[in-house]
Amino acid sequence: MISFTGAKLGLIVSMVAALENQGEPPTDFFGDEQPDALMLVYDHGVYLMLGGEDKAGNLMHTPGDQIYADGLDPNTDEDWYDAKIGYVGGDDGVEYIPASIFRQLFALVGDDLDAITVNMSPEDFYVSYRRKSGQYAQDHVEMQGAA
Repeated sequence: MISFTGAKLGLIVSMVAALENQGEPPTDFFGDEQPDALMLVYDHGVYLMLGGEDKAGNLMHTPGDQIYADGLDPNTDEDWYDAKIGYVGGDDGVEYIPASIFRQLFALVGDDLDAITVNMSPEDFYVSYRRKSGQYAQDHVEMQGAA
């Protein structure tokens, strides 16, 4: 289970808010546009990032803008590679998570949010959350272009 906790949650809120300024959205492997979505990237670590361009034509993502998942940051986590293999396998990839899921989650849970988790399989993934009170919930998301 890929998790984002602590200060990373505030960074995700900021990242979702930045999508309001998105102009040209990123395109996936199949050439389809993926507007209003965060990119879950798994290559040298596992992290969320923005893609595409803003309304002024500048890239939405610059180096260092990644939000690394807990235990999956190659800069700070010694066993990140083994953990990555366990969660997403050895191949590199990108999945697009609709920002609407995060917006609904922030509106529903607010300051009681303790963790956001992503569970993946070859066909789909689930975005889940945990409240500070310990209550869990999840939302099913069909992956784009899943094999």
